[in-house]
Amino acid sequence: MTVLSDQLREVVVQRAGNRCEYCQLPAQLQVGGFQVDHILARSRGGRTEADNLAWACPHCNAHKWAQVVGVDPESNQTVTLFNPRTQTWADHFQWSEEPLRSCRNLSARACNCCTLTDEQS
Repeated sequence: MTVLSDQLREVVVQRAGNRCEYCQLPAQLQVGGFQVDHILARSRGGRTEADNLAWACPHCNAHKWAQVVGVDPESNQTVTLFNPRTQTWADHFQWSEEPLRSCRNLSARACNCCTLTDEQS
């Protein structure tokens, strides 16, 4: 387990607007505590520095785990998962009624680890 300084943790939380950077859930709507996620996991060589950290709800953090790629269920292509440091959320996702968040492209669809429903869990 990585120990973060309070200052680095606060940088991550403030940059995220206290929302999950993967699903956009506000932290105040989540019963469980949010966690700082290594976008590129330490087990894959990721560093504990601001550019590699994201604020994540327990659901997204647990489902993403150390994954960096996923398989698009429509095309069966392996694609890189969404990276909140290098990509814009609105370019990959959009809010809709059913499901709560639909995907616009391959990278987003492959990130079934970060859905707001448990249908794919």
